[in-house]
Amino acid sequence: MKNILIIGSSGFIGSSLATSFDCDKSLSNIILLDKKPPIGNMGSKVKFFIGNYGNKKIISDILHRFTINSIFLCSYQLNPDSSYSEYVKFKKFEILNFKTLIEQIKNQKNCTPTIYYFSSGGCIYGDLKDRELYKFNENSDLYPANYYGKFKLIFEEAVKNSGLDYVIFRPSNVFGINNKKCLITNALINVISNKRITIWGTGDNVRDFIYINNFTQYVKKVYKSNIKNETFNIASGKSYSVMQILKIIKISLLKYGYNLRFTIDEKRFCDVGISRICNKKISNLVKVKKTSLEDSIDLMVRSLLN
Repeated sequence: MKNILIIGSSGFIGSSLATSFDCDKSLSNIILLDKKPPIGNMGSKVKFFIGNYGNKKIISDILHRFTINSIFLCSYQLNPDSSYSEYVKFKKFEILNFKTLIEQIKNQKNCTPTIYYFSSGGCIYGDLKDRELYKFNENSDLYPANYYGKFKLIFEEAVKNSGLDYVIFRPSNVFGINNKKCLITNALINVISNKRITIWGTGDNVRDFIYINNFTQYVKKVYKSNIKNETFNIASGKSYSVMQILKIIKISLLKYGYNLRFTIDEKRFCDVGISRICNKKISNLVKVKKTSLEDSIDLMVRSLLN
């Protein structure tokens, strides 16, 4: 029986992973670490610790009490619209935290967990611009689109140089009912609340979106495969413009009598113009039955209205 540690467990990705892993019979304990409790109800396997992963005492306590086999690093302090000053501040803060974590791990006997790090497929590759139909793969050149992407790239290198086995995930835009920052969730909530949606720029930005349930299935199956020291994109493999997304949302909500309205505002500096993500590498390794974007949005609408 194994124990896993999820750092950043109160966030959208971390809490979703905790819920997904709770039904895994091969796990004895799911250890959660964050500064606030996770979203939703957690099962009997879950043990929650309040604090920061740079806190030596907390990490030492966890590693003494549990033999940790895998660490899922979901903690982050930046967003795509973060400024340069925030980037400088939190880059130093998070790298120091990570170094403390690695030091505490190496101080423990028989403790060699695999690090699973969640990077960013949407920001780390940059903007495709005029490269028609090209999709970013794991070997594509990296030109981070903003300071969030730059931070993710630096952290990827820290993970690779930690001396531990690792797996790096580069997800596209992961959406679900609890990700209020995502375009899809934000739009649904605003329309149901009879509010206008703000569109930044012309709405022709192109992105890949993957439903959270499909995302966690990919992560769990890679974890189960025991593959190490690899980088994987996690994406649906289909890209949509913002306007295409809004059209799908409009059709879904019209069935319930809601009308979508939006306002156009100036394009933000942090927004990627075109981002298409190739998911062939992970799809060739593990099989996941993906929920279509239309069906995923319908599921979210029904959940929000219940």
